[in-house]
Amino acid sequence: MAINIGGNEVHELNSVRNLGAYFDKYMSMEQHVKSKCRAAYDNIGKVRKYLDHQSAEKLIHALVHSHIDYCNALLIGLPKYLIQKLQMVRKSQPVLCRIGKYDQITPTLK
Repeated sequence: MAINIGGNEVHELNSVRNLGAYFDKYMSMEQHVKSKCRAAYDNIGKVRKYLDHQSAEKLIHALVHSHIDYCNALLIGLPKYLIQKLQMVRKSQPVLCRIGKYDQITPTLK
């Protein structure tokens, strides 16, 4: 569906972003959860090979929590499968910290 405004056609979107949170017409927050999970993994993947273990651990902890916790008040009442996606990202932090010769999970992330 398109609306004509001032001679320009405006088309509907599946989701919109406002202040970093994604909303769709059903307010399911599925797009928001998907984008936050992807961002948590993508940001880490780009820089972790350049960092030592201790620096990587701190960076991963900060990035994962900042992406997951941002706008978390909007996530109240989400279906269980979406909450599990977010928890899976949080539980994968020890795996993300492993760099080359470092195979042990640090006490901070246990």
